Formats: sequence, structure tokens, C-alpha cells
Amino acid sequence: MAYTLLTPLTQTLRSGLSIADAALTAAAAGGNSFANDGNVLLALLNTSAATVTVTIAAPNLQDTYGGLTVAGLVITLAPGNVTAVRILTPTFPRTIYNQSDGTVHVDYSAVTSVKVAAIQQFRELTQ
Repeated sequence: MAYTLLTPLTQTLRSGLSIADAALTAAAAGGNSFANDGNVLLALLNTSAATVTVTIAAPNLQDTYGGLTVAGLVITLAPGNVTAVRILTPTFPRTIYNQSDGTVHVDYSAVTSVKVAAIQQFRELTQ
């Protein structure tokens, strides 16, 4: 399957997380992907009248978190719901979620009226 690559928006931790709906792009029918350096999260918006399921693939299942196997992340988006996805920290751990090409794959049960943005977070250095 060909995934449509998202270009991450940038946010600094100091400025907080603020995402206008206009910054989100339509979810791709074949799924989306984004380059993940461990400091990226997603913003998802569902304005349809139906619930949508979003699945984040976890190709590198690990048995390292207290003996638990990590499976793919499944997110249920209620109609008209904006969700910022955060896993463990505000990021997707690379060792679990990255594909061999360094991207994370995002699949949708439906894409009508669903928007998405990848958000690259940076920490501001203070002196």
C-alpha cells in the first residue's frame, strides 16, 4: 500500500500545543505516514457523523515493557472530536512504531471528513 507522506508542522514545547483546524490536511484513503525521530505526535479531527477508527501500526512488537507485548495503537475518534495522540511521552517510540524506512504508518477505517497533522516538537534551549 502506498502511504501519503505528511510534512510535520513544528511546535516548540515552550509555546505549547496550538493547532488550527486549517493546519490539518485530509486523511489519505490509502493511509498516511510521517518521518519519526521520536519527537512527533499526531493531531486528528473527525467532523463526520460517524465514529472513525485510526490505527498506528507497530511493526516492532517488543516484549520489553514489563513483559508485555506492545501491539498497534488503535484510536477511536468520536464525531466532531479533536484528539492529540500521546504515547508514553508526547511521542511515538521509534523502536516500536517506526517502519524500516523510519516512518510511522497511519490507517483509517474511513477518511471522509477526517483530517490529520503530524507535529514535530522541538525543545527550546535556555541559557
